[in-house]
Amino acid sequence: SLVAMATELNLALLRDLGFATSTLGTPATTDMIVALRAPSQSHIDGALAWLDNSLVERSGHCIPDAASAAPRTLGRALRAADASIAVISTPGANVVPEAVDALRAGALTMIFSDGVTLHNERRLKELAADVGGLVMGPDCGTALVRGIALGFANKVDKGHIGIVAASGTGAQHLSCLLNAQGLGISHILGVGGRDLLDEIGGLSTLRALSLLDADPTTEHIVVVSKPPGPRTAARIASAAEKLSTAVTLGLLGQDCVDITHLAREVTLVLGRDFIVPRADRQSGGEIERGALAGLFSGGSLATEARCGFGQDFGPIADLDDFGPAPSPTDIARCDGHVLVDLGDSRMTVGRPHPMIDSTIRRDIIAELGASRRCRHLFVDIVLGYAAAPDPVGDLADAISGFLSANRANTATAAIVGTAADPQGLELQRRRLLELGCDVFESNAMATAEVASRLELGQ
Repeated sequence: SLVAMATELNLALLRDLGFATSTLGTPATTDMIVALRAPSQSHIDGALAWLDNSLVERSGHCIPDAASAAPRTLGRALRAADASIAVISTPGANVVPEAVDALRAGALTMIFSDGVTLHNERRLKELAADVGGLVMGPDCGTALVRGIALGFANKVDKGHIGIVAASGTGAQHLSCLLNAQGLGISHILGVGGRDLLDEIGGLSTLRALSLLDADPTTEHIVVVSKPPGPRTAARIASAAEKLSTAVTLGLLGQDCVDITHLAREVTLVLGRDFIVPRADRQSGGEIERGALAGLFSGGSLATEARCGFGQDFGPIADLDDFGPAPSPTDIARCDGHVLVDLGDSRMTVGRPHPMIDSTIRRDIIAELGASRRCRHLFVDIVLGYAAAPDPVGDLADAISGFLSANRANTATAAIVGTAADPQGLELQRRRLLELGCDVFESNAMATAEVASRLELGQ
């Protein structure tokens, strides 16, 4: 199903979901699309009846009194509903007034949008500190609050580990790895990927640590972040030492920390034996010298992989090497190794996030197969709420074509998910194996496997 404004992007998404749009004519962007797929006509009739009743036109001659008027601001809506969480997903330029309104209404404020300046991000987080609130974001795609998933998140068991995350897919991967160890999650508080930059100073991380420290269900706190600013890293470490709740810091890029290492450390600290994540290796035969193409939907996983490769294989191109608006063809035709986060804001202008829609990765992989330049393909497959219903199926033809283009080609996949995720972890893993991929439930272990292949092929 889809309920959205009739923008070009949403019409394209409607087609990608398998709905016919030819009968819509030329809708205005202010029109609302309601698309339903149901098991029977009676279900559709019932939904349409409910919709018609909900959209009954009100008389324009009636001026409602203040008590019955619908809230016209986010803050009033929060107060009217006695709500404690606001999720904001608007163009970045429109975020600040809505976030200010939500914070002043006392709500935890999750900003899914990107495009907010560093200056405005800091101002919002300073306001949150003044009013006792929390800004989750901007560009916060993952949170789990009191068992309720917000944005991209996995179905994990409830438990006593709280996660503070300046890293969306990093938080997802960590929560899945801990879930596989039998360790449940109390909350995941995303703070946005820039929070631990020195320009922001970890303001939301500090507040999230305080909230989890006061939470009776949280008995251990883990901080996971992309590489932080040095001053902010020291500030967070100092604050963590003063809490009554034990804290494990997982700051990627420091002291060889990766997410699997972090999960192992937490598991051992809590007195359990660590179960090594599943790895299915099936590539064999001749290893040819050739380029690596790492095509990631998760920015944290891409960062972890890049840190894992280090400088051993020479330069590995990233999005900065392709100019302000890279095209899929630019990436596919890169001369040498390339490792990119296709969920970066530069790649999602006018198109859905690659965890929702695999088109951009499918196109790049297909072109890599046709060019015969690339020998090693490395992808992540992220399951969970809000992700594509069949991410492996979406990429299957392209991966199959890449592997059949040269008998020496290899494909490695890091899969992030739990057995309870709607896509089915085992089903997705098995389909990857049927395609001929090596499959790892640890991104760090997958990175090590790809690195060994690059080394052997040199």
